[in-house]
Amino acid sequence: MSHQEAEAIARSLKETTTHLGQSDAGPSNHMEGIDVHRGQPAASLQTKSASMAEYRNTVARMLEECERTGERNTSLEEELVIAQRKIDELE
Repeated sequence: MSHQEAEAIARSLKETTTHLGQSDAGPSNHMEGIDVHRGQPAASLQTKSASMAEYRNTVARMLEECERTGERNTSLEEELVIAQRKIDELE
């Protein structure tokens, strides 16, 4: 995989998953099944966290491929850090 291909894939993944780390929460409440910290259904947060974990793993695999070819891709390195931060926030 070329450096340009890896960056194009990273951009595409970032655009596709950017919304996963954003909160679309309404007012908090204490109803069963609602995450009272964010006001979102608990299942929605789990889905977002799983999607971000999948994204993080994809970026990590792409970085591994770059390392095997001797390339350094700082864009992917930054994406990996951002993805992990979003996962931590969701959990």
